[in-house]
Amino acid sequence: MNYKRFFPPAAIRPFVLFFWEFEGDFSAAAPYSHAVSASVHSKLAFQFKGQMRSGHTGRQEPLFKSGFQCQNKACYQISAQHSVGIFGVYLQPLAVPLLFNIPAETLTDYNVEVSDLLGPGGRELEEKIMLCTNAAERIDTISRFIAQRISDVPHGHRGVAAAVQQIISMQGLADIGALTRQQFISQRQFERRFKTLTGFSPKMFSRIVRFEACIAKAAAASSLTSLSVASGYYDQSHMIRDFIEFSGGSPKAYFAEDHTLLLG
Repeated sequence: MNYKRFFPPAAIRPFVLFFWEFEGDFSAAAPYSHAVSASVHSKLAFQFKGQMRSGHTGRQEPLFKSGFQCQNKACYQISAQHSVGIFGVYLQPLAVPLLFNIPAETLTDYNVEVSDLLGPGGRELEEKIMLCTNAAERIDTISRFIAQRISDVPHGHRGVAAAVQQIISMQGLADIGALTRQQFISQRQFERRFKTLTGFSPKMFSRIVRFEACIAKAAAASSLTSLSVASGYYDQSHMIRDFIEFSGGSPKAYFAEDHTLLLG
């Protein structure tokens, strides 16, 4: 397997965390399987060689050729039994509604063809990416596409967008009640605007942010107990419950898997 990560131009960093490219030669005798866990990040992926399958064990279907793996709270599997090549864009949490003017809550837990979501513009983008011959060309093509779509956060949502960023910066441990009071709007309005921007309720978003931050801290943790404390869980059993809900298995099972392919 060959996995590479590339950082985006400064102009689009508020919308793109990084680009990645993955290639591998697999077979029925030596298949590839990857668990896609819950994430507040959507991913835009283009399969320029082969086509992976997605779903649950025994019920997998071909994954889109080019499309969005949207923010998700449900976990599933992707797999391949042949050669694959994928170029991907790991998006920031607010990217989809701001770049494409689509309420995030309509996309949560969906995988969507780029042409279905963006129409003719999506088909044109897919064609351009598929004609590229290397990662540098793909990065230039998608960076230009994103730069042309950058828009400001709607005025009525700016306070909520700031709250989203605060939850991320505090790794899911921000006081949701305090954040709501800072907006000078009702809790119902805050939650509705929050869901429009992220696809989740503030509580669910915070839980998934904490879960993803916990994964990022695992390499430096000496034990699951120390990891749970460092991640802000009440105790180890609390952390285990989140792992089972968001990844489909225990922390031990999660960290035993290969997570080279950052599709989720």
